[in-house]
Amino acid sequence: MPAITLPHWARILSPRQAWEDPQMTLFYEEDLAFHRALVEAHHLTRVLNSGEVQTMATTTLAPKAPVGRDLQLAPNALATSKKQYDEIVLDGSGSMQIAWWDMLSHIDSYVEQAKSNQLDSHIRLSIFTTGDSVDAMDLVARNTHISGWVPLLTDPVGSYFGSTPLYDAIALAVQRLAKLDPERAALTIVTDGAENGSKFTTLDQAKGLLDWCKAKGWQVSFIGCDFNNQRLAAQLGIQPTQAIGVHKAHLEEAFRTLADKRAKFGKTGQPMHWSDEEKAEFGGYLNAPPK
Repeated sequence: MPAITLPHWARILSPRQAWEDPQMTLFYEEDLAFHRALVEAHHLTRVLNSGEVQTMATTTLAPKAPVGRDLQLAPNALATSKKQYDEIVLDGSGSMQIAWWDMLSHIDSYVEQAKSNQLDSHIRLSIFTTGDSVDAMDLVARNTHISGWVPLLTDPVGSYFGSTPLYDAIALAVQRLAKLDPERAALTIVTDGAENGSKFTTLDQAKGLLDWCKAKGWQVSFIGCDFNNQRLAAQLGIQPTQAIGVHKAHLEEAFRTLADKRAKFGKTGQPMHWSDEEKAEFGGYLNAPPK
């Protein structure tokens, strides 16, 4: 069987190339320095195109996004990450703000349930949005072995609550997975709305990257929070069994169910698929097929 490789257009560009050619649509990190240059280029391009700098929203509903969290993988975590890896990509746009604390709780529930199933995995949680910081597109909330997870309600993380650069977030997440190349990986994408704000990645390219993940046997799960994500899932090439729209009242249960599926995948390779009964129970009409 021939080796699976990234699409030919998924090439690494230098920070200068990324800045000089903003029409090139997929940039991803070779190391931390390049990654930060990429995010900065994304931010500066947005500012230049808009002609002004938007003021970061301030609110008492969610904490201000922290600065300076370590983006690099600790050496002692590398062995686990090569075997089992969880990449959780969380929408941090403005529409998520009102339910932010609930969402942090739901992700904690996912990790708690995965732990109870004795999942041995590295977990990275990143929050994506647009904002006046170079960290806004990829704010790292957690990057740890599951045993070292600090509950998000104990040590909260916020967001800049801007737009939803979903395609760019997918590109960055898949690059990280490609770099680590774990035996088994689960990419979980959580959003309450459609793409809005990507500068470097098109729909077709995001779809191509997700197709590549699935070809490697990695699991892609797409959760719509109080949002029918079926049309967007189809556009991204995500199968109906991999996407679910969930009513906010059922999000915790849905995340715990997903953790059970993740543990089974980790131990047996069983796909993380949603049944029609689960989709009806957790989302009902939010899972109506696209017309």
